[in-house]
Amino acid sequence: MALMGYLHCCKTSLHIDIPCFNKRKFNLSEGDNYFNPTGLHTITISVTESCCMKCKHCSQSAQYGDGIEFPYESLKSILSEAYELGARYFGIFGGEPLMYPYLNNIISYAFRKGYKDIIIFTKGTLINYEKAKSLRSIGIKEMQVSCDSHIPDIYDEIVGQKGAYKKFYEGIYYLMSVGINVM
Repeated sequence: MALMGYLHCCKTSLHIDIPCFNKRKFNLSEGDNYFNPTGLHTITISVTESCCMKCKHCSQSAQYGDGIEFPYESLKSILSEAYELGARYFGIFGGEPLMYPYLNNIISYAFRKGYKDIIIFTKGTLINYEKAKSLRSIGIKEMQVSCDSHIPDIYDEIVGQKGAYKKFYEGIYYLMSVGINVM
């Protein structure tokens, strides 16, 4: 169990085992309703290092074009294990998660498993009407679309792609037109 070896939760304390650190114990008060975990709540995973942008500020070390993909069967296994540990929310990051070849499959799997909500974090430039409709049909209700500037030329410069702002704007339009909330 890959995940179980690193994170152990119980009612009054949270134990985090990280290979490069000593075991640390954080005591939580019994009455703390805000942060008193009995298990995982959310799991977020970068499913791909591939990206269609060349952002100057990339925090994901994404590779322009093709990059390393998270193996589909491994991702299913981790989602299953996280669900058993209590996770009910799944955040999908990248690179650009819309470039992940098994995106619809893993979303469908997570919803079948019992996850309550799945949020995709994207630049939005790869979204056309068909993609938006497809994501909505498998259960996506909201997506976080990052905006680096409201000025088209500055946006394009920041992400390193001419015409990206127009695609970003159109992507938001398509998402909203099929009933997907944009954050």
